[in-house]
Amino acid sequence: MTRRAFAVLLALTLVAPPSGAVAFNDVLPGARAMGMGYAFSAIADDAYGMFYNPAGTANTPYIQAGGTLGRMQSPRGPLFYASGAYLRPYEPVNTATVGAAYYLERQRDGGDIDALMVNYGQELKVRDVPLSKPLKVGVNAKIVNSDNGEGSGKFGLGFDAGVIARSNMGLSGAIVL
Repeated sequence: MTRRAFAVLLALTLVAPPSGAVAFNDVLPGARAMGMGYAFSAIADDAYGMFYNPAGTANTPYIQAGGTLGRMQSPRGPLFYASGAYLRPYEPVNTATVGAAYYLERQRDGGDIDALMVNYGQELKVRDVPLSKPLKVGVNAKIVNSDNGEGSGKFGLGFDAGVIARSNMGLSGAIVL
């Protein structure tokens, strides 16, 4: 990515209009990520990685699938959630991966959310950046339907983007938008 393209992307994020949304942050799928306290964006290397950082799915050498069903108690009432994720290598591009995921959350006396996500991730070797390993980049396209529990549902389209930089020493850093 050139410096000009990065500057344009940064400028667009700074001038974006404010948006209102309901925060559904009680749970996200994946036992490993939940066990790490959601500090998963710099790893994100399983089928649920697309929920935390879409770049984490890049260069997955084999097909992955996952499913989650759960029920939790929260201050607003019982919470039920379910998800499914599928990830596979994209053969036309050597280091690319494609995937899809679905997530739903239902809460008595609370809100509901449904999200359908499509993922693309790829490793890129950037010439001007002296990194020991290629950058992992990825993007998600989302369709989200949410209801705040009062019958006023909201439907929207969205995207996620992410980058992971890794070193030979096992350290990695991530940026997720």
